[in-house]
Amino acid sequence: MMKLKIDIATNNFKHGGGTERYTLDLVKGLNRQNITPAVYATKFDHGIPEYALIEPHLVDQHRTLKKLRSFLFSSRLAQTRKNSAAKLIACHHADYADLLICGGTHLGYLHHMAQKPNLLDRLAIRRNRSNYATAKLIMAHSHMMRRELVGLYGVPPERIQVAPPPQIRNASFHNPEKLPTCAPNTALPTMKPFSCSHRPATRAKVWNCLPTFSNIPACPSSLPLSAPRSPAL
Repeated sequence: MMKLKIDIATNNFKHGGGTERYTLDLVKGLNRQNITPAVYATKFDHGIPEYALIEPHLVDQHRTLKKLRSFLFSSRLAQTRKNSAAKLIACHHADYADLLICGGTHLGYLHHMAQKPNLLDRLAIRRNRSNYATAKLIMAHSHMMRRELVGLYGVPPERIQVAPPPQIRNASFHNPEKLPTCAPNTALPTMKPFSCSHRPATRAKVWNCLPTFSNIPACPSSLPLSAPRSPAL
């Protein structure tokens, strides 16, 4: 039986929040299945343990202007992996993915923030449309994300699987006495989504302040996405 070959596209292969941590969890999960994925990234942290579990490939964008890198990542990725026949899991902005990880849509962000798109927003929306239209399967991290994909981007529902984030795994959230105290003049919105930071210290501080200044439901958004449940790659 031929061994399954997996390529993973990500921006920065390092310890972090959001899709960075999800990518590392994915690598470790594949490793437990005796699969060594090829990871295509613009940067690698060679010092993390997960680096030994992958076959690294650099997507070189050092000559590309920083503001344009995310828009040109897909074409550069295609050039870098042109000889690969492996299945592609995209944890960053990439076309023609066998599985695309969707942690947020730009049209959805603008809608919820009541903002009008500028030039960079329009480029991001165009990039999203291309990514979603060419993906064989999309993993959305919430049912709201699924509704945005269907309603705002016209993605067929049958190409979307919803896999919500796991419960909080950071022990500090379960030990309030270990959380930093919040300033007495801190004010949080009462009925509006807001973002704090991907940095654990800032995230923990906001989490500790929530019960004092707001009674709305809240969830840290920079947790890793849950692993897909046997997607048909």
